[in-house]
Amino acid sequence: MRANPPRQNRRLAALPIAALWCLALTAILAGRQLPAQPANVFPDTILTNWWWRSCSAAVAWNTWETARDQQSRIVAVLDSGVDFHHPQLANRLWTNWAEASGMPDYDDDGNGKNDDVHGWNFVRNQPPQPTDAGPQRHGTMVSGLIAAKPATGRRAAGIAPGGRLMIVQYSPNGGTTSNAEQLVRLTGALAYALSNKADIINISSHIPIRLTNSAEVTAMLGFSNLLASSAAINTLVVCAAPTPNIVTDLDDASRTLVVPAALDHPNLITVTGLDPGSPETMTSRSGKKAVDIAAPASNIVSLIPGNEEAEFHGNSYATALVSGAAALVWGMMPKLTAREVRCLLLSNAATNNVKIASPLPGEEWGYTPPAKPNSKLDLSFVTNVYPSYLAYQAGQRFTNCCFGLTEQQNGCRETQ
Repeated sequence: MRANPPRQNRRLAALPIAALWCLALTAILAGRQLPAQPANVFPDTILTNWWWRSCSAAVAWNTWETARDQQSRIVAVLDSGVDFHHPQLANRLWTNWAEASGMPDYDDDGNGKNDDVHGWNFVRNQPPQPTDAGPQRHGTMVSGLIAAKPATGRRAAGIAPGGRLMIVQYSPNGGTTSNAEQLVRLTGALAYALSNKADIINISSHIPIRLTNSAEVTAMLGFSNLLASSAAINTLVVCAAPTPNIVTDLDDASRTLVVPAALDHPNLITVTGLDPGSPETMTSRSGKKAVDIAAPASNIVSLIPGNEEAEFHGNSYATALVSGAAALVWGMMPKLTAREVRCLLLSNAATNNVKIASPLPGEEWGYTPPAKPNSKLDLSFVTNVYPSYLAYQAGQRFTNCCFGLTEQQNGCRETQ
């Protein structure tokens, strides 16, 4: 009996002879073999964005194209709702396969949440809906900057080619709530993201906490303890610094601090924004130790609900760019830890022409060496770091100070 051909050959055998000749002729005319998969080519319209050029995103994408063993990274967006039916977010969502393949209106994975296929809405206590995006549009814009697919004729695109978005809504679209209630809900959203193995958690918001208010302090301690727990040890949390009229870390006069930005954890990055000027200027006060890195925050183009895009301003969008950058770097070098990814982003940041807006006495950047002072996001480093990563994984000596960091180490070391 004649054996069946392999699966791939059976598929080719089913094609007409003329079609096979067309495939072969196409390959010959191209002067090369047919590619195994299409490249992540982005349209020229993206390059018109000053923030895309400022971050050296095109350089990073080109390195991603030539890397091997890339992995998708899950980015949990803790925000307002997201219009995840936007075409540029198609195939960019994290999926809880236990729920996706389970019974409708049933808690298939036993986490107490029915049908949480792509995330959870902690405001309404139900699965997220595209209509949750509401009039704010904030979550949709943040998500687009992290992982939106490029589209012909569109300027909006995400930094991370392999990012997968987990939609976790904790912020209501409209209405008011107390700071303590909001932080309790944010803590629940953080716990959900951690339990579902998010690699990166984006929090493009901040909550002021009064140290004179016991409910707010209790909520802050709950959030901080969760962030310091073993569940979060290999998760990177990226959060926004507040606007210029608010001091990021402890304000002695009002006895307030901003959460999460002012917290001190080795897996936390606090981001301020940059205006495109000469020199480029931060869009928030740094505080005495809280801000780690700056990224573009003005004239930023991203997605809005209804298959549209628009231009916006704010530290929220600088934060999303850093989360996307982390997802790109970590996806390209998947065996790194969260601590190593954080170190790579901060220690390779550019230093030129960045100034603090309205500095206070003693105000400075918070990250200690090996980071550079007055640093802005710059992904051009991946071209040189990626070969070092491959050598590091092969057991060779390395000189990059970020490889081999442990949770106890603040500096660099070199190993065999």
